[in-house]
Amino acid sequence: MDRDEATPEKGFSAQSYIEALDHGLVPIYETGTIFQQENVSIHRAEVTQIWTETHGIHVMDWPAHSPDLNPL
Repeated sequence: MDRDEATPEKGFSAQSYIEALDHGLVPIYETGTIFQQENVSIHRAEVTQIWTETHGIHVMDWPAHSPDLNPL
């Protein structure tokens, strides 16, 4: 995943995450499977949610601070 030079810390952005999904997820995603991602801000960004919906990618509901989460 490429860093986004436009971000304040030259880190990752929702746009750089979407580009990574375009190249890494879309080619292997099978309809009906559930994609799991963490609750970091670039994953929760509205633009990311719109992108996954547009591409028909089902994302697992991953509530923050859930006792059912894997502690690792």
